[in-house]
Amino acid sequence: MVCPACGYEQDKSPECLKCGIIIHKFNKQPDHGTRFTQNQQDIVQNIKPSAIPIKTAVIVLCSFVFIVFSAFNWWTSRPVSYGPGAVASKPPEQTDTETPQFSFNDFRG
Repeated sequence: MVCPACGYEQDKSPECLKCGIIIHKFNKQPDHGTRFTQNQQDIVQNIKPSAIPIKTAVIVLCSFVFIVFSAFNWWTSRPVSYGPGAVASKPPEQTDTETPQFSFNDFRG
């Protein structure tokens, strides 16, 4: 005898030894397309779980976030230094070095 639900071959029995259905109740129910053909059962059984487990994906994601945060922190915490040829917001003012701008003689009495 072959189970109508899972296709398990067994001796005559009112109940399937593999899936546990009661055969005479299963045969009374209308077929709603829930039974699989043998080819469909092979496809379902051969489905492999995800190649990358969740734990590995979480570790990789956390490592990536940590590296990005560290790089951003390093980049923004460096002292600002402009190399030669840096563009200034306005040109420097020229000063006259021959006459001092400030002298104590102006304040002596």
